Amino acid sequence: IVECDTNTVHCTLLEFLIRAAFTWHARQERKEREALTSQEPETVPIAEDDSPEAFVAQMFDEKTFQHSMTAADFQAHMERFTKLPKEKTVILRNAFLKNRATRPV
Repeated sequence: IVECDTNTVHCTLLEFLIRAAFTWHARQERKEREALTSQEPETVPIAEDDSPEAFVAQMFDEKTFQHSMTAADFQAHMERFTKLPKEKTVILRNAFLKNRATRPV
């Protein structure tokens, strides 16, 4: 957002950022839970599927938002965007917009 150099941040961008943060957090929580309990990975290994389509599908899964997070966790997930290559960010954004367009308002 800092590099956007604009006073206006569109709702769609905010939705994308918030959904991405919660998705990363849900994946992190799942990996930690599986490591602590030494349980076998769930039948659908969402946390291991790093494809943009799987990530975006999880962004719209209601289970993703069952995990709360602290402001520090949210900031840490936002910092992930600064470490992602621009190409991957664009691919994620495009997949998000495509998926969002097919959903009812």
